[in-house]
Amino acid sequence: MSRKKKGPSAAPPETISSAPQKRDALLIIVCFFMSGIAGLVYEVLWVRIFGKVIGSTPLAVASVLTVFMAGLALGSYIASYKVDRIRSRGDLLWLYGLLECGIGAYGLLLPFFVKSLNPLYVLLYGRLFDNFWLYNLCSFVVCSVLLLLPVMLMGATLPVLSRFFVHQLSRLGRYVGVLYGVNTIGAAVGVVLAGFFIIAQLGMWGTIVAVACVNLSVGVACVILGKSVSRFQADTAKDELTTDSGVRSTGSAAHSEGDIRLALLVLGL
Repeated sequence: MSRKKKGPSAAPPETISSAPQKRDALLIIVCFFMSGIAGLVYEVLWVRIFGKVIGSTPLAVASVLTVFMAGLALGSYIASYKVDRIRSRGDLLWLYGLLECGIGAYGLLLPFFVKSLNPLYVLLYGRLFDNFWLYNLCSFVVCSVLLLLPVMLMGATLPVLSRFFVHQLSRLGRYVGVLYGVNTIGAAVGVVLAGFFIIAQLGMWGTIVAVACVNLSVGVACVILGKSVSRFQADTAKDELTTDSGVRSTGSAAHSEGDIRLALLVLGL
């Protein structure tokens, strides 16, 4: 009586060679949590900075919120179409680290940019203040020019990290949901810390330096980790990302992030 040969057992849905190592993944998630904290602290800081420059806190809140929501969506949209061209997880993590470093560096430089434009604001205030709509429009344009770049960098972080984790469409909801949730929880923590504790203890400049150091630390850590992931990938030769147009939808989750940030920022103010 012949026995049927057992076919090869199905491969597990996820192995060490096909997914980030748990230790590295945990570190990346912690970094994204810290990034969420820093992002909302920046929002509170920038509202207060522009409130003093513009001379109207409601206008500053409206301007910063508008730029943030538009910048997050724009950065996410652009990144969601670019990340599919990157085939290496190490390169994706390296790119995420550079984004965080860019956010931190710009966060340190922004107060100097604002101060350098003080003569322009004085001119606008002196000549256009009687014209309510024109003055507000010009103030919003200046605010947009100064804030759009760092906010676009923030918006690009979620699609990049999502592409790092998601290499199968079946894993899309799980990983993007975890990343989105962790970053949003960090944002909630950040707005509470900024609104009620950090700024009161460290002052404006101390808080700016502190959150910039958070971004820079996260960025450097991820750049270093990205190189180690690239070496691991080269050794195994099995971790190359597949190009799946469906995975591009990982970027769409960031479009709704502005709604939550809107509510959290108003709470912190």
